[in-house]
Amino acid sequence: MNRKYDAVIFDLFGTLIDDLTYPESQMNVYRRVTFEMGSALGVPAEGFQRVWTESGDRRMAGEYSDLGANLEAVCRELGESPDVRQIAEAVRLRIEYIRSAMAPRPDTIDTLTRLRHSEYKIGLISDCGPGTAAVWGETSFASLIDEAILSCSVGMKKHDPRIYELACQRLQVSPDRCLYVGDGGSSELTGMTEMGMHAVLIRAPYDDTIGGYRERVAGATYIDSQRGPGTIGRMR
Repeated sequence: MNRKYDAVIFDLFGTLIDDLTYPESQMNVYRRVTFEMGSALGVPAEGFQRVWTESGDRRMAGEYSDLGANLEAVCRELGESPDVRQIAEAVRLRIEYIRSAMAPRPDTIDTLTRLRHSEYKIGLISDCGPGTAAVWGETSFASLIDEAILSCSVGMKKHDPRIYELACQRLQVSPDRCLYVGDGGSSELTGMTEMGMHAVLIRAPYDDTIGGYRERVAGATYIDSQRGPGTIGRMR
């Protein structure tokens, strides 16, 4: 088959599934669960939310061995020492929240299925924490993706060029034969275009309210998610 790409690599949050904190309804759930985690740990809610958020980059970069270690580090910074049962309950709340958030957007499953039937290699690169890694294998789309690069598991984040190189190595494709699909967070499109990949930018209806969080890249293909990411499956 004569075609331009051999592989399609997807972002996760804001692309295959909704972002955890946008739109506002998502943010409200995020705040509620974070408050419940602080309560389970017996630490001041406001302080917990602040330090938990501040630890996000370290969490995604794999600096904590697991979610419990991250929570223990947050509590130490707050001068608190919750017991094992409190840590376990906070971990449970976070895992259940992530599990519920891992619902595919409309057309996600159809798109991935059609790409597989068309014999594309399919990858994923996600900036995420150990909670996501813990439930990844349970998702309805994990089996449709050949190689999933989760930042917390490999110890690097977007837009570090090494994370794109790793995805290409595992998929056994060259960057110029890859199509990268993402929402523009984490400077991901800048990173992948510097590697020679072609960018497809997904825009959900609420993304225009986010402001500077999403990047735009010259030469990228833009897709309105209301049309569905299934559009990608017809690209050659």
